[in-house]
Amino acid sequence: MRDSRFSSSDMSDTSSPSRQKATRACASCQKYKRRCDKTLPSCSLCTRLRKLCDYSNRQSENELKTRIQELESLVASHVSTISPQALSTSASSNRDTGSLSISQTSSAFYPAALRFQKLFLDTDIQTRPDAPPPPSSDMIPSTVLFYLGDQAQSAIIMSQYFQTVHKWMPIISRVRLSSLADLELGSRPRADFALLLLAMKLIQDVPGSSSNAVRDPLYICAKEFAASLEIAGVYTLLKLQANLLIAVYEMGHGIFPAAYTSMGCCVTQAMVLGIHNREAPQILEQPRTWIDWEERQRIWWLVVILERYITSVGDNRPLLSADPKTTSHLPVNDDAWDSGQAMYPERLILSSSKHLTASPFARLAQASHLQGEVIKHCNDETQSLVQVQNDVEMLSQVLLAFLEVISKDRASMMHFYSAVGVCLRALDVSEMALAREIALRCQGLMKECIVKAMSFVEVLREMVQDQESIENLVSLSPWFLDSIYQCLANVVYLMATSPAVEASGYPSQVSLCMELLRKANQRWNVAGAYLEAIELIEHELKLASLTATVMPNSPSIFKPLQRIGEDLYLYEPPNPPSDDGDGPSLIVLFTWLGGATAKRISKYLSSYRAIWPAATILLVTTRLFEFAAAPSSALRARLKPAREAVRRHLGREEAKASVLFHIFSNGGLHTAIHLFPFPLLY
Repeated sequence: MRDSRFSSSDMSDTSSPSRQKATRACASCQKYKRRCDKTLPSCSLCTRLRKLCDYSNRQSENELKTRIQELESLVASHVSTISPQALSTSASSNRDTGSLSISQTSSAFYPAALRFQKLFLDTDIQTRPDAPPPPSSDMIPSTVLFYLGDQAQSAIIMSQYFQTVHKWMPIISRVRLSSLADLELGSRPRADFALLLLAMKLIQDVPGSSSNAVRDPLYICAKEFAASLEIAGVYTLLKLQANLLIAVYEMGHGIFPAAYTSMGCCVTQAMVLGIHNREAPQILEQPRTWIDWEERQRIWWLVVILERYITSVGDNRPLLSADPKTTSHLPVNDDAWDSGQAMYPERLILSSSKHLTASPFARLAQASHLQGEVIKHCNDETQSLVQVQNDVEMLSQVLLAFLEVISKDRASMMHFYSAVGVCLRALDVSEMALAREIALRCQGLMKECIVKAMSFVEVLREMVQDQESIENLVSLSPWFLDSIYQCLANVVYLMATSPAVEASGYPSQVSLCMELLRKANQRWNVAGAYLEAIELIEHELKLASLTATVMPNSPSIFKPLQRIGEDLYLYEPPNPPSDDGDGPSLIVLFTWLGGATAKRISKYLSSYRAIWPAATILLVTTRLFEFAAAPSSALRARLKPAREAVRRHLGREEAKASVLFHIFSNGGLHTAIHLFPFPLLY
């Protein structure tokens, strides 16, 4: 009988899996350089150590790594030749597809996004880079394509724009855009052209109210698309034009502060392109025709106009764009530019006589320049009272003379009136109440401006009535709305503060202005916001008139305080406080508006003197016309003696200074925030 060890199953070495051998050692034995018996499916060592035995092909793995490295090198060698628009395609389109994120592809953006880097590091190295390729149509989100529709719908958007908005804001060349549309609308358009079409559609939209405008899906889509092109490094004239239309939409519908920030972005984008100055580094190609050059001039003029229009509604916001030079060319005849008819040596410059015939857009440019002069005047805190009075009278004469010339050209009224009206707004309130010695003269100047402005309001009413239908209201310009509001606000103030005999004619003027704003609100929602602001002013004036008391301007009214300025009083104790005192060394009181009689104020002064007899006391009163209508520059000028007194006190070396501010009500707070520019104390 045979031994079982020699059964038939052992006759062949290859017939049993237990005897099969691998062609090479397992990964573990290779790693630790051990002798491997190559037994399948697991070598003896791995079986004993209960480890995974891996006989995978290491050569194939190494070959795969090598191939990956070769592909990575190939991709890296081509990255620098790809445009920023193409590189950003995946980032902008993947919002819809949900594929790679921006962070995953950010390394690919940098080489192309820095195409214009040298223009800002050292212009001597590279004066004009190669023009980038047009931004790819792949960057256009599906929602944008939905709003633009097909080729016929896009053509309708352009046609309606040139029939309406273009009349009062002619910054897009009809000739150039028509040629571009013939090339782009046949298929998917380039991204910046699509953004411009979307902005043209947006600015024709009437959302219903400011709250609706900011939530309008079309507005949100335009803002997001514009932001995506900004991230992608797209710098073209079409994109700047689109951003300007979006900023005007925000301004016209009262979307603040978005309109202010959008305006600032437009200023910097225009400077980046170099259209503000021929000698500046240029990103754009050289203009091929005079139409191209004129278009860039008009775009920069709109940047200047829009910034001064938006900035003038608030004090101490500096202008980003420089004032135009006296040799700056004014826009040419609008009809000639639209038709492509060349205009030669007879071009007007900013210093040309105002009596020469100019286009409506050129008149708006001239008025905007004057508006900039008024803004500089209002922001100048270094002038004396005499200088302020002289500047006010000089600017008034220039503006009124300009209005006289413009009034002969009714066709341009809608274009220039708003910019001039903003100038009048600064002069209407003039610098009244800088000192009682000139207050009567300043208020008289204010009334003169109101009378002149109301004569133009009458003309505007006729023009708005001619455009009363919804179809014509689309063509209504927003440039005149702020001037109507400023005129109305000043009339409301005069009606509340003037004697009954003088105020008899004001109600009809108020009704006229409010009628204009109500009609304009059907097109531009900012008109409705102005009406709400008038209601607030009327409410404040009504409350103030119920309790306001005229305070005698006597140096001895608050003894022992001494009068140091207009309604400013200071008490300096004979014995200044010591360093170890617990109380304040200076007490500043800002009085309330209604019912702030000398008797009531004196009670607080007596109490403070009893509690801290060694403290200096500064009394600053609040005045009705400063709270209701006067410009901030006027109030800051009146507070100059108080400001100097506080600085003088804080600069003393003999004792440690500490200040207590006692602010009464909203009126006192309004005065207090004008005592010092930010920071409050310095």
